[in-house]
Amino acid sequence: TNVFLTKDFTALAESDTPWELPDAKRKELWTSFCVGVNEKDFEPTLRLLDRYLREEQAMTHERFVAWHNAVILWHRLAYRWFLSDPDTLTALEDFFEKAHLTVADAEKNSHARIQLQFKQREFMIILFSSYFTPISDLEHFVTYIAGQLPNFGVMGAYVAMFTEDDYSKARLLMYFTPQGETYSDPTGITVDSPELLPEQVNPGDHYNLIVEPLLNYDNIIGYLILQVKGPLDFIENIRQILSNGLISIILVQEVMKDKQLKDLLIDLQEKQQELQKAYTTLKENQSTMLVIEKMASLGRMTAGIAHEMNTPIATIRTALTELSQLIDEYDASIGDGEVTPADHREIAAEMRKSLVLADKASEKAAGFVRGIKAQTRDLDPKDRITFNAVTIIREALQLLEHRLKYGRTEAVFEPDRDDIKLFGVPGRLAQIITNLVNNAIDACADVSRGMVHLTLTLDGNETILTVSDNGAGIAPEHLTRIFDPMFTTKPFSVGTGLGLTLVHDIITADFGGKIDVASSPGKGTTFTIRFPDSEAQGAVNGQEIQS
Repeated sequence: TNVFLTKDFTALAESDTPWELPDAKRKELWTSFCVGVNEKDFEPTLRLLDRYLREEQAMTHERFVAWHNAVILWHRLAYRWFLSDPDTLTALEDFFEKAHLTVADAEKNSHARIQLQFKQREFMIILFSSYFTPISDLEHFVTYIAGQLPNFGVMGAYVAMFTEDDYSKARLLMYFTPQGETYSDPTGITVDSPELLPEQVNPGDHYNLIVEPLLNYDNIIGYLILQVKGPLDFIENIRQILSNGLISIILVQEVMKDKQLKDLLIDLQEKQQELQKAYTTLKENQSTMLVIEKMASLGRMTAGIAHEMNTPIATIRTALTELSQLIDEYDASIGDGEVTPADHREIAAEMRKSLVLADKASEKAAGFVRGIKAQTRDLDPKDRITFNAVTIIREALQLLEHRLKYGRTEAVFEPDRDDIKLFGVPGRLAQIITNLVNNAIDACADVSRGMVHLTLTLDGNETILTVSDNGAGIAPEHLTRIFDPMFTTKPFSVGTGLGLTLVHDIITADFGGKIDVASSPGKGTTFTIRFPDSEAQGAVNGQEIQS
């Protein structure tokens, strides 16, 4: 250990390979690696590496290349140290292969998160814009933007209208400041326009000011001032939305007397078309985010699927090898007088044993394939069917086995019978289970032995599904917001804020059900989902019940 932390550790830190971890984290990583060498168990080191990658903010491609290079250099040093120890070298080869996969998986997830964040910002801009149409007065306008603009990094806004033809005077009609002050008055506060703002209004320091002219046709009638905190990706969109919204309000309050009604009606029709276009875009983005979240869930299970598929495949290969040897033995025994019928029966029994072993392994692999299909293949809502929910839940949990094992969490599913029917799309139920169990695993991260308990029961005309865990629980002030889009209490790179939103939408829209949550901080959380009677749902949709 001393060698790792002195000579070669220093060589790694001072090499050309970028390695920017704090000393405490480097020491913790290398110490964990040394313990892994001694105990031939590198899983704690892999978990530590994965945690460090998750703790970093959104990383560039060059940063991931630096991590790969660091692992390569680490590998070379370890190979030199243990060249004379073949057993340790074998374990190290497996460890470094998994370390590279961990970095690659982190890079893939980081790229997906960046794309998702960009979509989220687009979604928020569209949502922000859609609420302007019904606003027709300055008071509601300033109240709305004071609550929304800080989400985009705009900490203050000021609107003034010119009162003189030479633009020397202006009236400050409304504002909100970074200190939380708001003001709106159609008569306004008179200000010398070259000074932009009156003396009694203090915009504060440490902000950039952006001035946007307000145009009515070709005439400049005033200006909008925005206080921004740092560079903004969507500032042009925000400026255009605010400018259009203000002009609409000003036209309603001041310009309507002097303009033809026909022009205003045309403008209103154009805005109505823009709103319809924004609504269509919003629906398209919701579908896109559903696919992104679904693919993210499947991506989190990819390592587990590969790990679990290797086991039955290896079993099948072993069984086929043994069967081949038995066939050769049987072929050699033909015509041998010393081989008795009992010997033939014994060889046949061994062959049958190998075939049974291969058959069981292939069935296990087929189960994983069925589970993957259930996760990735969605039927059109009009093609919904009646299906056995118990089978779908078991297949979803089977795909989550590696994730549960990696998260040191156990899942127990207890249906009150083996055949409970639901009406809908099977893949959507698998998505519900995947998201809720993944959330439960994350909630149990700090628990020594995590437990997820699932039940499925029939209660009159309802089917009730519960998912409980013994994790950290949810704070009371967050319970009313957990189904809101983009709301998450998880750190950056861990949560998207879409998982529970999609669960809620699938349950209510696809299954016609409802979901409730009960939680105690430090004790755990229980989600209770109530599905309507499958036969009634099938009859309403004209769907014949299928077994």
